[in-house]
Amino acid sequence: MIQKVNLLSFYWRLIHNIDEQYIVRLIGQVITVSLETVKIVNDLPDLGLS
Repeated sequence: MIQKVNLLSFYWRLIHNIDEQYIVRLIGQVITVSLETVKIVNDLPDLGLS
C-alpha cells in the first residue's frame, strides 16, 4: 500500500512539475501569514461593542 501511495505521489508531482520542498515552503508561508494576522488583530483597539 505504501509503495502504491508513493508511486501515485511521484506521478502527481511529475505531471504537475511540483517538487516536495514547494509544499513545505507553502505550508510554512501559510502558517507565517496566519500568525502575523493574529498579532495584527490582537493589536487592534477595542471597539467597545460588547
